[in-house]
Amino acid sequence: MTLERITDENKEIFQRLENQKTNYSFKFFQEDRRKTETYLKSISKYPHSFHVLPPPKDSPNNEVLVDIFF
Repeated sequence: MTLERITDENKEIFQRLENQKTNYSFKFFQEDRRKTETYLKSISKYPHSFHVLPPPKDSPNNEVLVDIFF
């Protein structure tokens, strides 16, 4: 009986988590990146470049990876 109750509670928790909307704001991250690059340019002794890599093929949310070279 206890195992069934725990299983039911876990299912309910899982459903609540799956139904939540994300708090991800692409616009916020773009602005933050622009500011960060501006700060880096002003404090860097040597030139730098940013390389945006395509998302990995197995990435479920199409995340973008960034390599920073100094």
